[in-house]
Amino acid sequence: MFGRKRRAQADGAAATTGDGAGQDTELDRWLAQADAEATTNPLAYATLMGRRLATLTTTSFTDGADLDPQSAVTVLGAMTGLGTQAALVMGKRSGDPDYTSRTDLVIDGANGARALMGDAIAFPLFDAQYSVWNIVTTPLRSVGGTAPSAEDLTVRAAQAIGTDAFVVPRLEPGTSVRWLPREALEHCGRALAIQHSRRLPVTQWYVAYALAVKTILDQYRADPAVLASLTRVALDSANAMAKYMPPREGTEPQAAAPDGAAASPSAATTPPMTIADDRYARARAVGDGILAHAAAVFEDPQGLHAETVLTVLGSLAGRAAQVAALRGVENASPEYQGRVNRIGQGPGGERFAVGEAIEYPLFVAPASVYAIVTAPLVDAGRIAPTAEDIRHHSSVTMGTPEFDVPRFAPGTSARWMPREAVGFGLRTFAIPAGELPPEDWYVAYAHAAAKLLEMNRAHLDIEPLTRVVLDAANIAAALLVTPTEDPPAESQRR
Repeated sequence: MFGRKRRAQADGAAATTGDGAGQDTELDRWLAQADAEATTNPLAYATLMGRRLATLTTTSFTDGADLDPQSAVTVLGAMTGLGTQAALVMGKRSGDPDYTSRTDLVIDGANGARALMGDAIAFPLFDAQYSVWNIVTTPLRSVGGTAPSAEDLTVRAAQAIGTDAFVVPRLEPGTSVRWLPREALEHCGRALAIQHSRRLPVTQWYVAYALAVKTILDQYRADPAVLASLTRVALDSANAMAKYMPPREGTEPQAAAPDGAAASPSAATTPPMTIADDRYARARAVGDGILAHAAAVFEDPQGLHAETVLTVLGSLAGRAAQVAALRGVENASPEYQGRVNRIGQGPGGERFAVGEAIEYPLFVAPASVYAIVTAPLVDAGRIAPTAEDIRHHSSVTMGTPEFDVPRFAPGTSARWMPREAVGFGLRTFAIPAGELPPEDWYVAYAHAAAKLLEMNRAHLDIEPLTRVVLDAANIAAALLVTPTEDPPAESQRR
């Protein structure tokens, strides 16, 4: 977690609003125990987080009524699968040989559907020492049961790409779940998101989710038949969301109930995830990796400087929005039909990127920079800066020195303004080729900024910080010249 020149309460693993260290006596006790065990138990913190996630999942989503175990393992299985994608992204980005020595392949299926395959994603799912399969199947194997094999799960996913079965776990006949895996990410993903922590690296997030599944499964060791069924549902859900990629165009057909199973009550009344929520799961995983990388790059003994990190992330989101607009118009993408990229000129003759096309990823798209970055404020019931305010400030200052500076809160600033921040950011946080379509880069950077805002919501005023991100994005989106400015020397940094 980032602070304003002070150490924030971030070292504990945390779900939802923060780790709560110093405020939650039980959590403080668990953290002390995990600290003591960490030297001999590499899963001490993941185990702590797994317990908390299991409790949150079974009690947080049903208006006080416990969530049934089949739905609980579907939710946590889906989060586990998404966690394996985050581990892959972070592993590749950090040069971890467990991931860099392996390949990830995107396989096309029917109806424009795609799936992430290859031995890179198989590593956290099946091959690692603490793989999803090893953790989730432990209770069943301990009572002599037989779990679905890695081969079974891999073949099932490969054969089901582009069909309903790909995203539907194999439920017991006549049963249903509250949410199918993709719906589970929409309804529960924010509440069950793990915040960045030195104690629990991104590459272990999936381990924490898998241990949460195991915590629930452990309760059913006395009933092997139920345990076997729940284990299969959890593995199917994890496998689906580990390998799910957004379709190339449009949406996939709505998932039907599995053979012999009743349709989920929520499936009939709750619409499936919108394309904005659905197609950007991969971008959010990349954004998680970017934020974790930023935590390492900007580490400071007194706490990381929120304005600086948010200026960099906002600037990168803006530059990526320009890339998306250029590619969208060039490729005649449906969402850019009738939108054009224009060139504006300031009083001093400098040219800027303007037009309806670049406004689309910035302000108009369902998953626009504006929508993503303002979500933490809106979720807290706060009033976010309006899109009109951001646009107006840009239009009246374009070409003047004021244009280049986000509107920081009085007495605050950042190490670099957007022009320099983009230059630094592209060298430090560039998304590798093939990791994410360029049209979606802005979502990843905006998600990283929004997650940082969410993490700071409890102890910083994030309203002015939100404006800083939006101003930085709007500035960087308008810049035509590729930035070459080097960041200030270390002695010049705040």
